[in-house]
Parts: sequence; C-alpha cells; structure tokens
Amino acid sequence: FTQFQWSLHAFVAMTMYAMYRLAVLFLGSVSCLKVETNLSMKLSEVNLPTCQGTMLPKVVDSDHWQCDTLSGLKGAEAEKKCRESYDTNEEGKPHLQCAVSYRSETAFNCLSTTPCQAPKDPLEAWNHLKKLAADVPVKRIFIKLSDTRLIHVKGEKGVAALSDTKVVACGSKGGSTGYAQFCQVIELKDGALQTGNKLRVDDWSYQWVERAGQDKVMYCVKKSSKVTCSPLTADGLTLTRGPEVVVPMRLSTISMTFEETLLQLGENRLLLCYNERIEWAKNHALACRILEEKDGKWTLGPEKVIAEKMTHAYVCAHTSLLSPGKVFMCYHPDSSNMIHKCGVVEVSGTSIIRGWATPTRCRIRALRFKRR
Repeated sequence: FTQFQWSLHAFVAMTMYAMYRLAVLFLGSVSCLKVETNLSMKLSEVNLPTCQGTMLPKVVDSDHWQCDTLSGLKGAEAEKKCRESYDTNEEGKPHLQCAVSYRSETAFNCLSTTPCQAPKDPLEAWNHLKKLAADVPVKRIFIKLSDTRLIHVKGEKGVAALSDTKVVACGSKGGSTGYAQFCQVIELKDGALQTGNKLRVDDWSYQWVERAGQDKVMYCVKKSSKVTCSPLTADGLTLTRGPEVVVPMRLSTISMTFEETLLQLGENRLLLCYNERIEWAKNHALACRILEEKDGKWTLGPEKVIAEKMTHAYVCAHTSLLSPGKVFMCYHPDSSNMIHKCGVVEVSGTSIIRGWATPTRCRIRALRFKRR
C-alpha cells in the first residue's frame, strides 16, 4: 500500500469505531453493528494536484519506487532535486510526489508521499488525430487582398491574431517607402473569410504588429527618427486606432531608433525592443522597454540596454517567450560575421534584467536580416 491508501484505511477504521461508541452511548448496549464500505478507490478519480518537476526513471535495480535514491546529506541542491521529482511504479501509475523528511541534523530521506497527476503531454491531442490517406484533399480557404503587399513578405511582422477567428493584416499598396500603408481585419466566419475596413496608418514601411489582448493588437513603426506605437482595436470587422506612444531617446547622440520588434508577455503587456543608432554601422545599441496598458492608457517602462557598441547597422532582437517572465533572445552584433549572441532576459513588473553574464555565441545563418 502507498501512504495514501494506508491513510484511507485508517480513516475508515476510525469512523467505524466512532459509530460503535455512539451506538453504545444512545442504546445502552449493542448486540451487533454492521458497517459496509467499499475501500476500492481509483486515484485517477480523485482531483489530484499536478506532479511537479521531473519523473524519475521507472526502475533502478529491483526497486520500483525511486524517490529514496535521492536521499542523502542535507543541502539546498540535494533537497531541491528531491522536491522537484516525482515517482511511479513499473506500470506507470499511480504517481507520487517526492518530499523531504529529515532523519537527522545532517541527513534527510526523500520519500514517495503525496499522490499527484502526471503533467499532460501537449502532443497528446496530436498523437490521437486520425490518420488520413495521402490522397485526401485538405480543405483550404483563400481570399484575395487586392492591391496589397503584406509587410511580412519583406521580413517584418505584418500579421497578428486578434482572437481565435480574427487577425489584423498590415501592408501597403506598393512595395517600398512612400506608398500608402494600411491595416484591416480578416475574419473566418461560417467557413468563409471576410475583410473589414482598410484603416490608413503611417506612410512608412517596416511596421510591426503583435497581439496585445482580445480583439487588440499593438502597431509600432519607425516614424521619422523615432519608434512610435499605438493600439489597434477591432469591433467586429471595424478597426480603429488608439493614442500614439512615442519612444524617447535616452541620449542626445542617438540619431534614430528603428528595427523595432514586439513580443506579447501577457494580456495588454508587451516587450518592445529596438535599435539605437549612434553612429551608422559603427556604434549601435539594442534596448528594450515594457509596453503595457494601465487604467486604459498605454505606458512605457524604464529602458534597459541589452548590448552596446555594435557594428551591425540592422541589429534587432529575435525573441520567444519561454515562460511567464522569461524571454529567450538572440541578436547579431557584428556585421563582419554571422555570429549571434543568445541568452535569457527576465522581466519583473517594468524591470528588465539581462539574465546572462556572457551570452552564448551561435553561428546562425537562418536569422538573416533584411536590407533596406
């Protein structure tokens, strides 16, 4: 029996004894007291907490339960490894969370204690999809956007989701700077794609749009010499633009901010990064800020400089959200080679912390930058 099953049996026994004592108290005497109970319980039917950490190997030597293999001398790392592990038997169920139990002033036991539910495999739904024959046609829906060149074709991000069925697409009626720029809603409804109004934005190329929240995206663009951002909100197929936020320059020697990128961190909360040009192709900095909505108004947090004195004129941040508050980032500092630097950036409130002392150097050819 597991500790959970022993506890269940003890609870039933104590309940039976308590009923017996009550019967004696009220009836004076009892010739026979019959209590029936079903002790069988499937752990899968109990609302169990999710197992935390890593599952231990199923079999080590001949023992099917492995938490105790992590027992040892007291210490932060050893105890953390125990607490962040869970166990199972050779059949793969039930699962038990490992826990620390101190046996002396210098040592601890790692025990299989609390039943837990194994984390769900994110690919489980995919693995259960029905296999289709190679000759089964795939249903596709297309729509023509007349006289439109989406920014995404040039490398910038010109498409962002508004909801499960709607996106915003931004583009131009031409292919370069100076053409009219606009954004519009595209919605999948009743098996067909529908388009909304074309909202005229700025007559500048190189915009970036990113989902900000339900039916809302953030639109950023290099306007003249500065990066500006404004929210675009969809009401059905109608798109409207909110007040503009201008990114200030931290130094008088900065002649332009550009190469802006956005990453959604949460509802109405984004990471905005951009290139600060001090001297073209000789001195560039990569900086980031938190852009978030508070009390109906979008505001910028303090600036954090990620890297300075770079020679790559078009350096920008390639980002991906690892987990809440942790962003994986790569950038290309030197135009003379294809070496990128990558690391983890931590975000807390409006503070941005570059989470690496010496970035990992990666030779990446897939992240080629656009030329303007």
